[in-house]
Amino acid sequence: MVFQRQSQTLPLPAVKKFIWLGFCLGGIVSCQTQPQSAKSAAPGKPPEPASVLSTLAEVITLEAPATPSVQLVRRSGDPRPAVAAVIATTSSEDSLLLAELLRARFNADDWGSLQVQRSALGVALSREVTDGEGAKEFYQQVGDALLTPVDREFTKSLRQRFALQRKALKNHQALPQNIAACLGELSATEAAQGKPKQLSKKRLEKLRVDVAVPNRVAFSFVGPSKVVEQMQEAPPQFEDWPAPQEWSDPTPRRETWSSSQNQGPAFALAVRTNHATAAVEAAEKIGHPEHPLRQRLHSLRSDLEIEKVEAILRPSGACFAISIEKDPARADFTKEQAAQVMLALRQEMQLSLREADLQTASAQALMAPERALDASTIAAWSTLRAPGPERPYFFAATRGSAREVEDLNDRLNLAKKRLESQRIPVELSAEEGQGESWLLLGSPCGTRAESDAEAGLRALTMMSIARDFGGKDDVSLEPWIGPRSIGLLAHTPRRMSETAEQQALRLTRSLAAALAGKALDGRDVAAIRDNLIERIDSQPGKELIISLVGSGHIAALTPQGTERSLARLSTWDAERARAEFIAEPLRAVFVSNQSLAQGEIAAQALNDWLGPLRQAPRECERVQPEPVAPGVWHQETVSETVEPEVWIGIWTPAPAILGRATAWLLNRPGGYFENALAKTPGQSSAQAQWLGGSEFGGLFIKVRSSDAAAEEALAQVRGVLQRLSEGALTPQNLEIIRAEERRREFLLARSARGRIVEKYFSGSQVASVGLPKNEQAAGAEAPLPPGLVAPPRTVPTRRGFDRSCAKERHLIVKTTRRK
Repeated sequence: MVFQRQSQTLPLPAVKKFIWLGFCLGGIVSCQTQPQSAKSAAPGKPPEPASVLSTLAEVITLEAPATPSVQLVRRSGDPRPAVAAVIATTSSEDSLLLAELLRARFNADDWGSLQVQRSALGVALSREVTDGEGAKEFYQQVGDALLTPVDREFTKSLRQRFALQRKALKNHQALPQNIAACLGELSATEAAQGKPKQLSKKRLEKLRVDVAVPNRVAFSFVGPSKVVEQMQEAPPQFEDWPAPQEWSDPTPRRETWSSSQNQGPAFALAVRTNHATAAVEAAEKIGHPEHPLRQRLHSLRSDLEIEKVEAILRPSGACFAISIEKDPARADFTKEQAAQVMLALRQEMQLSLREADLQTASAQALMAPERALDASTIAAWSTLRAPGPERPYFFAATRGSAREVEDLNDRLNLAKKRLESQRIPVELSAEEGQGESWLLLGSPCGTRAESDAEAGLRALTMMSIARDFGGKDDVSLEPWIGPRSIGLLAHTPRRMSETAEQQALRLTRSLAAALAGKALDGRDVAAIRDNLIERIDSQPGKELIISLVGSGHIAALTPQGTERSLARLSTWDAERARAEFIAEPLRAVFVSNQSLAQGEIAAQALNDWLGPLRQAPRECERVQPEPVAPGVWHQETVSETVEPEVWIGIWTPAPAILGRATAWLLNRPGGYFENALAKTPGQSSAQAQWLGGSEFGGLFIKVRSSDAAAEEALAQVRGVLQRLSEGALTPQNLEIIRAEERRREFLLARSARGRIVEKYFSGSQVASVGLPKNEQAAGAEAPLPPGLVAPPRTVPTRRGFDRSCAKERHLIVKTTRRK
């Protein structure tokens, strides 16, 4: 029985309601609905109960030795109850022949009232009845039709009808043969495609004897509780049935590839599994419009679409299949791209099966048809059980010649090996009892290699990705941006209905989908760009001093770039930066709130998604700016909004921890600048700021004063810097710095963001700077937005940094108003 329905978003855990488009062939439930939370279905798990519906309180299975089973389903509201019978066969021809035999044994009126479905798996008969007695009468009719030996039914009319239907099979091949065989399509068997067997009375009788056994026939009834209770009290009687005979579900026991030149989907993958409910649940999940598979496919090729998702019930388990189509106007795939698509399909199907819910939600999905006739057919199919494969088998198909398909299979194996060689290292950590799990994916390339023309591009990209993601699937996504580290931070609490492993999977796949899914929305990119421009202090003096110190690498000092550079960036630039980021030497940290098992699942999911996109990994570009020679620059402005000021810039090959400590010491109340400017005439002030990463940076000091005191204030500030270069720091100064660093480290440790960033850099070698070892990990580089900090990789001595402050290293920019 084939059920195909339109896509809907449905509330959960309420009973699902489907719109069914009608019956075709086989025992298919075509699923495109909202996914459910899940438990794992471990490979090798014992076979499911005789009925996949037996966990429902509304379903009762009547079983007796040597008789077909009967499934009773409590269901009110239908105008009439429905009854069904299914008879399992092993080929399309057998199903066609059996259907003609049954037609001959039902009178014309009875046959016309039946709904008849044929597939390579068997024949299903269903009809509406008025009560339990009508159901029992139907059971008896089917039993008599199967148990009576063939005699007068072998007529010319039967032979003619069978010949016409067998001929029609040769032109009925909607799917490649191996996929169709898994799904039970009538055209799928070798008997239908090869030389037909001679039709004889002996053959028809042998078929009847083979199928007329209790374990190849099943009945069902769908109706109100009152009738179900009556049938329980007085169950149907089956007499004269032969003893059950051994038989098996005719499923290939090896994985195969198939090809088609002009028909069938561009890509198709089917999996044969013993777990029917897992297959149905997996098909529901992947069929949902928001399932991550669609975004995975888009990351591989934007012209790919899911054409159909199907799950067919078989006498042993089910077959679950996905068909992928591509835009015919687009260029053909390379063999490498095709292999990546098939690998992604296989990974997603395996994951969906493993995570599928084997509880009542899946069983209820099997009873979802609106018509009682359809529901009764599913109920009957679900009771059949036959030996099947002990493990899942995959069947793949693509367009192309047999040689091309063989090459694709070889490339798929190569793609699997390449994926293992390009894995993103993931450090795992568990913080049991925390409210959320966290995942940080970053690149050590940071922003420092950006040219001045593209300064701010990577910041714009990460912030646009986070904005475009918009908190989907209850996951929060934040940009992490700095000169030597850039990436995305995702976190989410655990839902009431999910396992810890499912939480990790949802978190990881959300981050991967945001990073490498659909194209960025240009409106989000424009909004972030405008926001960055508004936040930038675009004073001409500051812009000039940063450009002088940065020497062509402004983004190494200020990751957000400048107003001028940001104004030129486009959505296309952001897409390019996103692709470059994925190819960089990424590493990740996963902090679970349950156990390390969460992290292992997250690491696998992250690499499955991003691995195929990292076929040409690149190293971070080394950047070592060479600032211009020290000197003084004058600039005039006629703008009334620009304040007269002086900027001092100092380039130094030192990390943020030293620059930040120095700026803090200079700026603090009662610090060096306040004391030095106390006796300066007028209102003079100085403010220090550190910009840069762990390898180099700049110390920038803004000096403001009246015109009369400008030179004296500048001299006092430069004098302070000179004294620092000569070793003016006292033990008391160092103790103040130590106390501030301890306070900062304590505040960082309170934050999950601070802890996960520290873990990201935990492999770094940190040299002594005169601070306690536990304080050295608290170095920072400015993130966007504030909140995340990064410890340095290397830290030279305090003395080496101080010498950078000498007067002969100063770059000075003076901004005045034109008179």
